[in-house]
Amino acid sequence: MRLSHLTFSLSIALLVACKGEKGDAGPSGEDGAAGETGLAGEDGETGPAGTDGTHGEDGDPGSAGEDGEDGAPGADGEDGEDADPGADGEDGEDGAPGADGEDGEDGAPGADGEDGEDGAPGTDGEDGEDGAPGTDGEDGEDGAPGTDGEDGEDGAPGTDGEDGEDALCAGVDAIEFLSPAVSTEDIIYAGEPQTFTANLNDTSLEVELAFMDLDSFTYESGTTFVATFDEVGTSSFAVIATDGCSMDVTTVLVEVEAVFDPSTVPGFAGEPGPDLSAEGLAQCGGIAAVDYMTVSGTEFYSLCEGYSEIVFACSTASDLTPEYTSSAFSLSGISLTDSVCDNWPGASNTPYGSDLILSIDSSNPGCLDFSVSYDMYVDFTVQWGCAGLTNTQSSGGRMWAYVRE
Repeated sequence: MRLSHLTFSLSIALLVACKGEKGDAGPSGEDGAAGETGLAGEDGETGPAGTDGTHGEDGDPGSAGEDGEDGAPGADGEDGEDADPGADGEDGEDGAPGADGEDGEDGAPGADGEDGEDGAPGTDGEDGEDGAPGTDGEDGEDGAPGTDGEDGEDGAPGTDGEDGEDALCAGVDAIEFLSPAVSTEDIIYAGEPQTFTANLNDTSLEVELAFMDLDSFTYESGTTFVATFDEVGTSSFAVIATDGCSMDVTTVLVEVEAVFDPSTVPGFAGEPGPDLSAEGLAQCGGIAAVDYMTVSGTEFYSLCEGYSEIVFACSTASDLTPEYTSSAFSLSGISLTDSVCDNWPGASNTPYGSDLILSIDSSNPGCLDFSVSYDMYVDFTVQWGCAGLTNTQSSGGRMWAYVRE
């Protein structure tokens, strides 16, 4: 840096020297004296200190290695820019020392130490316990059979034994079911006890019976028993007979019928009315007020077809006392549930809308004659009247129908 400043100053001095005044014209004069040397320019500013070097990462722990070599010195700061030519300035301050170099890598691990001396030999262990005794060896094979001895002499013949008694079942015929195997004299009704008899051959011995697939029965002894069947239709069960010497089995089929109730027609399940069976009438229809909106005329008459006559009755309250009972009306050639009006003397059964209206009164209402104040009026699912009282469906009334064979 200083050398470049000196060279620049000499160049300026030579330039000034070349600009001296010229002499008079004439022969070439001698060269003029050299001009004064120019002043040296000031020294440039000290450059900035170099940045510190980064620290190296720590090595894995281990045995201490040898010290690493010293890091290289920090690089010199860059030269400052040249100042304008002129007198040399004062020397700039020294730059800050360079940063320490990165730590050196850890040295290699130290060599293993020498092996220690062998220890003294250990003392012998105690003797182990004796093992369990071995299992016995297998039995030796049997020796060859000895030779048979000679037969002895025959003994004297014994005397004959006495005759034995005859066995209990000797000469007894085997027991067996006859035809029919089991019989009863009456019609078998559901829920009613029925007496049966097992028909067997005579073996002169006492007979015992047992049963299978028979849920309800009573049996004490002999060949008769009582059984009860709860369901209508065909039922089957097995009967086992024994006299102690032999045994026989048979399967019995029975037809169980519904209990006959003379006060109602078969299958009736409507609202019960008064029992008019003494008059030869069986109930075929019945509605309670609580069901008046759900039981149609077609349903009310469903079990009343096919008989000779029909009688109607009604009550104004929830009891079995009829406040009105009609006379008998003929059913000859009549269907109560078709679309044709049934017109009797003093009554009519008229199709109306999708249902029927029954009108009974001393005024002899015909088809399409309606009044809730009639002796008996049934607009099915809508409105009732009984014995001149209207709207009996709201007072707990009842409506009934009876037929005669």
